[in-house]
Amino acid sequence: MLQDSVEPTICPSPKLGILIASRDDWDNINNTICQNGIIWFTDGSKIGDKAGAGVYGKTTRTKLSFALGSYASVFQAEIYAILACGMEILKTAPKRRTIQICTDSQAALMAIESSKVKSRLVLDCKKILNDLASCNRVILTWVPGHSGVPGNEEADRLARLGSIGYPIGLEPILGVPYSMGVSTIKELLNREFEKSWQEAPDFNC
Repeated sequence: MLQDSVEPTICPSPKLGILIASRDDWDNINNTICQNGIIWFTDGSKIGDKAGAGVYGKTTRTKLSFALGSYASVFQAEIYAILACGMEILKTAPKRRTIQICTDSQAALMAIESSKVKSRLVLDCKKILNDLASCNRVILTWVPGHSGVPGNEEADRLARLGSIGYPIGLEPILGVPYSMGVSTIKELLNREFEKSWQEAPDFNC
């Protein structure tokens, strides 16, 4: 089973800006949104045991929803949404543009900003963002979740749509996170122990 964890890798942070705006700043969206930029919103979701990712292009009116199955974590869904957003933008080969990608996951922003990477998915995401930032000004921006920001609400809707959908292909869609791998192994061992205990002969005298 594909694991998401990799040996700690030094990967320079993408040449982009990271903006953690306050909730008060978002009360006036003009304070945080680049007026002449290409604006995108991303989000991850998990409903029950199924995860999904959503991407919404405010400027292009693009709407993307991804079903990530039952092995992905919410953090992975958030990272995958940013990765998928970057890949979608690269399809148009923009040059010398200001591109703003908004996410409500500070954990995702911190992972992307860190130079030490332990996740295969984060590594892939940083590579895509580096490609995008090589010819453009890229700004990753934190947006408060569930605060009525229209673009974020639409990305959230798309992510939820993905989390109730069925993934295309065999699972796991993404590499299994280390924490889930450990818990899955423990669960399997407990089941085997319980089965062996129940099938063991009765040695009562």
